[in-house]
Amino acid sequence: MKKIFLISMIVCFALLSQAQLLAPKGIKSGSATLTVTEIGYLDGATSPVQTQLSAKLNKTDTISGPTFLYTKTQTDVKIQRDPNLTGLRLLGSRYIAQSFMLTAPGSNTLTLVSGTVYYVAVELKRDTTITGVAITQGVQGNFTADAENTISLCTIGTTTFDEVATTGTGNGSIWKNTADVTTYVPFTSPYVATKGMYMVALLYHASAQTTTPTLYTGANWSAASHSISAYGLTNNNRIVGTVATQTAIATNQTKSATSGMTGHPLVILY
Repeated sequence: MKKIFLISMIVCFALLSQAQLLAPKGIKSGSATLTVTEIGYLDGATSPVQTQLSAKLNKTDTISGPTFLYTKTQTDVKIQRDPNLTGLRLLGSRYIAQSFMLTAPGSNTLTLVSGTVYYVAVELKRDTTITGVAITQGVQGNFTADAENTISLCTIGTTTFDEVATTGTGNGSIWKNTADVTTYVPFTSPYVATKGMYMVALLYHASAQTTTPTLYTGANWSAASHSISAYGLTNNNRIVGTVATQTAIATNQTKSATSGMTGHPLVILY
């Protein structure tokens, strides 16, 4: 009789659903209890849940444009925190970074002065290889080039801007590009850069000129707004600045020797 009762109990338990077996307290392990509702969340899972979560894209992960659906493993191009640059890269652009704090890009132009070096701050938000600098002229230059016509990338030291990449010397064609067309000017060698602040230096030099070249800029600021004291800048740093009467971009430009300016040139790293 006892054997028949035991067999009957086993059959009854076998027929009960999982929910009936766990209800109402669920499964208890130590001080933690897994409820029936929580167990139900796992319904349909075909692989470890944490593995699936870890494969999702984080805010700081990378994407590869112009694809619009990404997983965490697609990491060849970092998402920029600048929404405009992010969108441009999704549409296939090569842009990596542009002039720091530039407002209303392309709203004004800057007439280049022969022999003046223009320094423009650029924030690089990720480690990457920079191929060169892209510029857009408002007016195509017509002039006789001499000395150096060049663009350089500089790191920002304690007291100097230090050249780390250049487009080469004597390239007067840099400032003779068709107006309103973005021109990509490559460095002599790509530069492997770490994220941080950089200065892009631009030099136009002519012995004679018929038409002076101009560059597109953002909204004009007062010279004082680019001064040493503006925005609480230290170590003689600037957002933009100039050094006059130069025939070449200095390899190590003393920051305290730069002056403020009203224009804010649009320069783009790619």
